[in-house]
Amino acid sequence: MLRLVLSSFFLLVSVSDVGALTITDAFSSARHFGPSPFFGGFPESTNLVVGATISPSGSPTTAVATQGATTLPLSFISGPTNPDGYVGSAPFNASLTGAWSITATRGADTAGPALTNVIPGSQVLPLVQSLTINGTGFTPTLTWVLPDLTGLTANLTAVTVFSPNQVALGFFNQASVQSQFTVPTGVLQSGQSYFFDVSLGNFQQGLGLVNDSETFTQSAYSPDSLAPIPEPTTLLLFGTSAAGLGLAGWRRRYHA
Repeated sequence: MLRLVLSSFFLLVSVSDVGALTITDAFSSARHFGPSPFFGGFPESTNLVVGATISPSGSPTTAVATQGATTLPLSFISGPTNPDGYVGSAPFNASLTGAWSITATRGADTAGPALTNVIPGSQVLPLVQSLTINGTGFTPTLTWVLPDLTGLTANLTAVTVFSPNQVALGFFNQASVQSQFTVPTGVLQSGQSYFFDVSLGNFQQGLGLVNDSETFTQSAYSPDSLAPIPEPTTLLLFGTSAAGLGLAGWRRRYHA
């Protein structure tokens, strides 16, 4: 299922024509998303995510990624970590885990092709199991059961703290595969509620994150309550979208 979330904190803008059109940081990754509680809920899916940094960005700059006879349009998604991001997503297909060729146009100006990395072994990482919030208050501990990783490469764990409208409030990269995490003091605030995302990743030096899985808590957690609270029905008012979770900033948060 193609799911490209344009979160409320992403600002779509136009940038004036300054300098030559360039493409940098081209990437490709296989991303396995567990069921998501955001915006009324998304089902489990596995996507190929392809993108790059393209400057000048915004209208009229357009970009596409091609591999063989397949063409994937890239959408301009500007966020705090990458104001010039172009990203596309499609259902996972093992035959499309080779290098994508990204080209961009802006009026008469063109750039590319820029080649992405290859996804090694066409791997799809499984989700962690039994994700649980233990304890109460402002420093709860998340625990989970690691899946069978035989024959797969996973070398990091990451935990993201989200607000109910999917704004990432904290990202914590653990440079090894772990099965628990305690939220540090100062991250959670009184009067707020939160969701948590636990990722298993395969980070390759020089390539970045080539595949990952993301498992989400399904109920909002309040540090003021004795237990996790149900997701507010008002979340449905934030709107729906077409695919993926936080595609504008996900790759850079894993870089060394």
